[in-house]
Amino acid sequence: MKFKILAIILGMLVASSFHAHGLAAQAQKPGAEIEKLAAFLGHWNASGEVKGSDSGKGGMKINSEMTYNWAANHGFLICDQIIHLPDGDRNDLSIYTYSEKDHAFAFFGITRGSKEARKTKLTIDGNVWTYSSSETDGGKQTEYRTTNRFTSASNVVWRAEYSQDGEHWTTTAEGSDVRVN
Repeated sequence: MKFKILAIILGMLVASSFHAHGLAAQAQKPGAEIEKLAAFLGHWNASGEVKGSDSGKGGMKINSEMTYNWAANHGFLICDQIIHLPDGDRNDLSIYTYSEKDHAFAFFGITRGSKEARKTKLTIDGNVWTYSSSETDGGKQTEYRTTNRFTSASNVVWRAEYSQDGEHWTTTAEGSDVRVN
């Protein structure tokens, strides 16, 4: 009986080992397209200003510090960000990746202490990165976009906007990021 139990356990271990090896062999290594994300590698400082809008008063200055690194297997770019706001600091974690299957970039973000993660569509067209999303509230759809324009390898000019018709955009914040190292 002991031999039979031992044989079953060993059989399961061997089968799971083959299954895990088979899955690893099927996993795709990141392709060349993911290398576009390397534009943000390193340490950056950002500064900007929130503009007046329907949802609040403007003039608030914002600053942040960001550190971008590749994940160990080079399949994700990870950004740890501290945002300095008048009512205290906020810590965000952002994850960037590229799907070879879908031929699309993806952005995921979470704020420390929040239960909700954000998923945002990311497109990269030359030196312009566009993050876009939308939400429906009370039957009314609002589109959001933030554009990052690399003016050099160490400088990014950004703008956050919203639109309720997809044609007319209102700027809610703008500023710039500067590579520190």
